[in-house]
Amino acid sequence: MSSRGAGRVDYDRIASLYDRRFASQPSDAIGAALADLARSIQARRVVEAGCGTGRWLAGLRSDTCEVVGLDSSHGMLREAHGKQSSTALVQGGANELPFQDDSFDLVFCVNAVHHFGRPLRFIEEAARLLRPDGALAVLGSGPPENKDNWYAYL
Repeated sequence: MSSRGAGRVDYDRIASLYDRRFASQPSDAIGAALADLARSIQARRVVEAGCGTGRWLAGLRSDTCEVVGLDSSHGMLREAHGKQSSTALVQGGANELPFQDDSFDLVFCVNAVHHFGRPLRFIEEAARLLRPDGALAVLGSGPPENKDNWYAYL
C-alpha cells in the first residue's frame, strides 16, 4: 500500500522501477508457498492486499481460481495491469477492504502489512472477507528501520 509523508516511499513515483529489486532477490519460494496454500484449501477466489505490481498474482490465477489485487497506489496498479491485464485490480486501502463479507477463500499480503497503518484492523477486515475454512497469509517483515516493531499472526 502506498505510504506518503516524511520518510515514506512514494510508490506512485517508483512503481515503474519497483520490480528491479527482484532481479537480485527473486523470492520464488514465496510464490510457491502461496500456490501450495491456495491448492491445499482449494481456493476459488483469492485477494492480495498491497499487491503492488502484481508479482504474486499470476502464480495463483487458474481456470478454477479468480485472483484480485488491491493496492492504494495508482502507479503500482498501473504496473500490475500491464502484467495482469485479465486480473481484477482494485484501488483501495487494507484497513477498509472494499469487498463483501465471506467473499474470498484466501486473503494474503506479502511484505506490505507494515504499510497498512493499523495492521490489526487489516486482520479484522481479512477475517470478515473469509469464507468458512478460508485462510489468511501474512508473509514478510517490516522494513529494517522498524526492526523493533514485530507483528505476530495466529
